[in-house]
Amino acid sequence: CAGGGFGPLRRAQEESMHDRLTSSRRQLIEARAHALRTDPTFSESKLWRALRAGKQLQDALPPLDRALEISRSSSRYFGIATAKLVEEAGRARAEVGEMSEAAELLREAITIRGSVQGPKHLDLVQPLDQLSRWIAKREPEEAEALLRRALEISEQARGARHREVGRMLDQLGNLHRDQRQYETAIDYYRRALEV
Repeated sequence: CAGGGFGPLRRAQEESMHDRLTSSRRQLIEARAHALRTDPTFSESKLWRALRAGKQLQDALPPLDRALEISRSSSRYFGIATAKLVEEAGRARAEVGEMSEAAELLREAITIRGSVQGPKHLDLVQPLDQLSRWIAKREPEEAEALLRRALEISEQARGARHREVGRMLDQLGNLHRDQRQYETAIDYYRRALEV
């Protein structure tokens, strides 16, 4: 517009939008700062993630352990958030090669999830599957039981033809193959192919 009639109006709209965005950012920053002050698991978890991202895994474990202890000891945090934190701690221990500790942490997370969400909740599939892979060589019977449980939950929730069901059947085949139980392995592989 040559006369500039829309210029001041547009500028006022842009300034108003900028003020609202700045206010929203400020509120978000204040909310995060409040969370850091009032939720120690939040700050310890953030520190853990930052150190982990920087590939400083050994330095990252103490803040994660502190967050985990806070979460375990407080009824305010106990539940799904604790289960997620315990799973994360298990994965962290696995990353630094502490597989026994990692497996125990994942068992704890499975127990927490089962008690909070129920023994057949779909969120149990991933930690059951993960734990079975970690212990397959040392404890093949438990690994098979975990995989069968994950398979059952997944089939009920997703249906027998879901690709995750096929992947778990394949994994059960691998578990039996590694134990030289070839006929059972072949049966699982055939079932996986049917999916």
